[in-house]
This record gives sequence, C-alpha cells and structure tokens, in this order.
Amino acid sequence: MIQKRAGILQRSLSAISEVVPTGTGALLVSNPLSWERGGVVEVEIGRGQGLVNPETGESLPHEVLRTGRVYQRIRFLAPPVPALGYRGLRLRPLAESPRVISSAETVLESPFYRAILDPARGGLRRLVDWESGAELIATGHPQALGQWLYVTGGDDLPNRLVQYSTVTPIPELTVHAAGAGKLVSSGRTALGAWARLLTEAPHCPAIETEVFLPAGRREVRITLRVRKTATRAKEAAYVAFPLALAQPRFGFATQNGWVDPARDILPGGCLEWFPIQDWVGIEGDERSVLISPLDAPLVTLGDVVRGTWPREFGSRPATLYSYVMSDYTPEGYAASQGGDFVFRYVVTSGPKFDAARAARFGAESLTPLEVNEITRSDKLTPGSGLLDPVKESGLVISPSTAQVSAWKQAEDGRGWILRRLETSGQDTAATVGVPRGATRSGYRCTAVEDDQGALTVERGLVRVDLKAYGLATLRLELEPGVKP
Repeated sequence: MIQKRAGILQRSLSAISEVVPTGTGALLVSNPLSWERGGVVEVEIGRGQGLVNPETGESLPHEVLRTGRVYQRIRFLAPPVPALGYRGLRLRPLAESPRVISSAETVLESPFYRAILDPARGGLRRLVDWESGAELIATGHPQALGQWLYVTGGDDLPNRLVQYSTVTPIPELTVHAAGAGKLVSSGRTALGAWARLLTEAPHCPAIETEVFLPAGRREVRITLRVRKTATRAKEAAYVAFPLALAQPRFGFATQNGWVDPARDILPGGCLEWFPIQDWVGIEGDERSVLISPLDAPLVTLGDVVRGTWPREFGSRPATLYSYVMSDYTPEGYAASQGGDFVFRYVVTSGPKFDAARAARFGAESLTPLEVNEITRSDKLTPGSGLLDPVKESGLVISPSTAQVSAWKQAEDGRGWILRRLETSGQDTAATVGVPRGATRSGYRCTAVEDDQGALTVERGLVRVDLKAYGLATLRLELEPGVKP
C-alpha cells in the first residue's frame, strides 16, 4: 500500500511539473492544503548541490542527513507555498558544504524553545517556551518527554485486559522505562538545533531518539527509531509526554471536528484509549500544548492501559501516552511484534486552546509539503504559459479556517466539486474561486453532488455561509476553456 501510494504521488507531482513553466534543474514544492504555509521538508538531491529561492535569489539553508555515492538526503525549511499551489526552487552547485557546529551539549535552543536533554532516559527533561517563559514538562516526573516505555504483564488468565471483561481480575503490569542511555551527537546548523540519543529497554535493544528544534518553526520534532525483538508474551509500548499543566482539559481531533473526552464520549464508550485523527491537545493554566503523532493514531490520557475500564473520564494528570504497540489479544492468537519501527511526533505550545489553530497544526503535521525534482522526462509537452514559474495558488480561498477537504472534477463532468470544513467553531462567510477570476457560477450541493441552489458570485468568487464546524459541498463552473 505504501509503495502504491508513493507511485500515485510521484505520477501526480510529475503531471504538475509538466504544466508548470519551471525548467529542469529545479525542485517543485507542492502544498496540498488550502492555506499558504512553509514547513520542514526532506528530499534527495545530487551531492554538492544546494537550493536557491528564485524569488529572492537567496540560498536556502539545509542540513545533510545522509550521503550516498551520487545523492544526498537533505532537510530544509521551505519558504511559504501558496494554498493548493506550488513554489519552484532552483538547484545550484555549492561552493562549500553547509556549516555544521557539532557539540556534546545537552541544551538545544531555537527562537521559540529551550530544551534540556535527558540522555540517560532518552528524552527531554525540561522544555521552556521562550514567549511565555512557561515550563512545559512536569518537574520531577519519573518519565522524560519522548521516553520509550515497555509494559509487561497480563499473561495470567483470566484478566479483564485480555478478555475485555469488567468482572475478571485486573492484571498486574510492570512499566519498564528506557534507560542506559547516552548522547550520540548534537549540534546546530542554520536550519536549527538537533540531538540524537540512544537507549534500550526489554525486547528493544536499540532506541534511537532524534530531537530537532527548527529555527523557523514554533515546534519540537521528536523521532524514535526502535529495533524490537518479537515475543509472544503479553506486551505494550508507549511514548511518554508528561506535561506541566494544572487541572488539565483534554481534546483530540476526529475526522470533521474534535472531541472533549470528559464530555463527549457516549455512555459505555471506551475511556482507556482514544483514536485520534491528527492532533491531541491538553489545556491548563491559561496555556495549551498540542501533539501530533504522525505514525500511531492511538493515545491514552493520564496513564497507560491497565484494563480498569472506567465508566467516567474523571480527573487525570496532564500526561499523554502515545500507544504504539500492544499484544493484548485473546488466547488462541499467536501474535507478536518485531522489526524496525519509526514513530514521529510534532509538539507545539501556545496560549489557551484554539480549535482553528489545532486543526491547522494537525493538518500541517500530517500533510507535509510534497517535493518533486523536475527532470527532462517531466517536460514532454509545453506548458500553457499562464502559470507563474516561481509560485502559483490553485484556488483563491478565504478564510483559511474554512478548510478545503476535497477538490475534484464533478462526476457528471459539469465543473469542479469542493468540500469545505469550518474549523474555528464560529458561523463563517467563506469565499472561493480560481485565480484570475475565471469562476462563472457556483452551487451548493449534496454529498452526492446533486445541486441544491445557486450561490452568489462576486468578482469571480463564490460565497457560501458555513455553520460552526459545518461542512459544505460546492460546485464551481468555470469560464469556457479554463481549467484550475
């Protein structure tokens, strides 16, 4: 499935590159979200090459992650890319390699955060938000932020964790925190500050943790690369995020909104663990922390899973656990988990919880900017000449809180279908159109694309009123001969 997705993505980016009037020897950075944004990007380019922003003529700082015989994998911060559009970057030979300042420091800093490492435990001991001065990690907590936890127990049957019962005994579990750690390397470049730690835990002989503080983004990126040996004993694994927030209130994203688990879970619903869409947040003390787990969609709040099956959410400490593995299958299954695994997280902080900010953060974390190197095979036909070689937006959209969640050709061939989702929790008047004012008419539709009524079009923009957290399906018809 991953290979199939990669193939579809590569063909799509190649098709976009064919019509964009950016020449070969360039990267095309594509933004699939409906607002302008930059972001951290990883890509492979030729050895000795660098990137230039043709709009400013300035070189873009980058960090070399791996080097092969011909190519190198780099990480760079892309400048803002228009909504549902693209930006071209030129490839140029570098006179010298990017400067790297290596050190054995256990303190990382960016314009937004100060992080103090805990090499022995493989995580962060302190994290300070420069803007507010707030300490974000719970002081004296037995676990570090980003630390790997391996849980044993549950093999003695019957128990309510394996049989999902409320009358059998609660199993005795033991939490083994990763330890025996060391600092492998740390340093900084113009792109940001980074460190790599190495720890171990039962059945996990190697846990490599990278902490990265981008210089141009209000975020902390944590990546765990775990080598695990297989076992058929009952087990679970987590990544810990102990936060310093008093009287915490929790929330997490669903497909078209967000949920407060203390208020919104139906009676009888699971309160042990929670499936999230793209973010989970904790608010307290007039500030909030958002976490986006890129590879593991389950979380637990306040404690690891113990099979207590609470009937009410109750009061819980401000500790979040990313629930990455479990083998609590009933008897009769020979389940096991072994191999090499990668778990990535993006962490940010701010003032009180804001639903639109959370939705934007989650979407940007899970929907990265996509990159394609333009080669001669991408230029089989000449472009239209209408597009800008430097940057272009696919749609003209306002406001950004009314996200575009789908954009496709209509099933009946009559125009284009868009779906917009309001994320701020407020009734909103939204507009949408294509560049250069080529929108002729607009209609509100059902989810199966049946027209419900015409919408107002002013200066090429279609207006639609959205209810708080509402979803609307629209049909846009363009002037003859125009394609978005």
